[in-house]
Amino acid sequence: MKEEEYKKRFMSGFVNDYFENSYKELVAFFAKDKKISASELKEIINLIEKPKS
Repeated sequence: MKEEEYKKRFMSGFVNDYFENSYKELVAFFAKDKKISASELKEIINLIEKPKS
């Protein structure tokens, strides 16, 4: 199994088990715990809105 496929499967299971299958809840958890900054969240939004091909 390629590393990328392993990451996808692991994260999918992790988010399902601990965050009610919500990536939004995962990000909110890290934001509330100060593990991710507002500027990092903006970078993530940019990646989502303008993905690299």
